[in-house]
Amino acid sequence: MYRRRNASTSLLLPITIGIIVAVIFFYLSSLSQTPPAALPMETAVVSAATPILAAAAPTVSTIPDTRLVLPNAGVYAPIIDVFVRDGVWDVAHLGGSVGHLQGTAPLSAVGNHALAGHSELRDGSRGIFAWIQELNYGDPIHIEADGTTREYRVTGLRHVEPTDLSVLRSTDVDRLTLITCDDYDFLRDLYTTRVIVIADRVS
Repeated sequence: MYRRRNASTSLLLPITIGIIVAVIFFYLSSLSQTPPAALPMETAVVSAATPILAAAAPTVSTIPDTRLVLPNAGVYAPIIDVFVRDGVWDVAHLGGSVGHLQGTAPLSAVGNHALAGHSELRDGSRGIFAWIQELNYGDPIHIEADGTTREYRVTGLRHVEPTDLSVLRSTDVDRLTLITCDDYDFLRDLYTTRVIVIADRVS
């Protein structure tokens, strides 16, 4: 003799199966999307009240032929300007270059120079800053410009929230702050942390 199922039990099974199928479909569709290029601080809203930023965004690059060299990471890349567009730094054109973030100290002056680079490109290949979190204290970083080389040494390594702009504040010392993205979340389709490498000038 069979025991008759009550109505609540017979409805529970198809509802449960439907939820499981929906979750699997959502997860697989997220995996099929190419992760976006790393967007340094892209969720940090920039406004006139943010003291690190200049008031107006130029439309053309003002950096002469300047390169960033990370001897211990195999990086040798041109530095280009990254301007603020609609309240965020526009890194869409970076590609394999390193971007100097508008509003931080110019490379020709003493201060905190923020340089951003992709950790991963849109085609899935490694970006120019894919290895910066493997740098160690004391590792050299060079800026080459106008036939001269300025040497910096790594003095700090940090992970911060995407909205944490404290690492970009002005300084009285000549400093490089390298920034890239980390910890990609497929379900939310964004990077949840920023890798920060700080280096102070030694020569």
